[in-house]
Amino acid sequence: MVEFREKLRNALIKHYDFIKSKHNDIYAYSLYTDSSLCSIGPVFNCESDLKVQKSEDLYNYYRYGAVEWNHYEDFGIFDEVNNLLIEIMNCDHPEWSERRSKVLENCLEVLCSLENHDFFGPKNSDRFVVICIPDSDDPIMDKSAKL
Repeated sequence: MVEFREKLRNALIKHYDFIKSKHNDIYAYSLYTDSSLCSIGPVFNCESDLKVQKSEDLYNYYRYGAVEWNHYEDFGIFDEVNNLLIEIMNCDHPEWSERRSKVLENCLEVLCSLENHDFFGPKNSDRFVVICIPDSDDPIMDKSAKL
């Protein structure tokens, strides 16, 4: 998992540095995957992307729901991460679930490490970094939001 963490960390740094040079109002960034961990990549949103007002009922859904965000491009930066992820997840069924949990925990550790060093910018209540697994109730998502 050490190699996975290193590749993920490097990809996150490269991707975030690239996008922040293009967007000055990023407020949300997420590692985005599905329940089967076929691949993992970044998704982010900017204040200027929000098309609903704070007073509207669906504001929180569009602000915090990564499935509704506008930017899913990884620009090929996560290719090495995903190649390694395929190798890691290529295992027998009993071991698969354990590996899946380890991969997600490693993703969280890398995100938290970068966040704890203010890589994503100054901490405030308007900006956040999370893990998103659509159509899932995986506890890693709540854990990432709390941390």
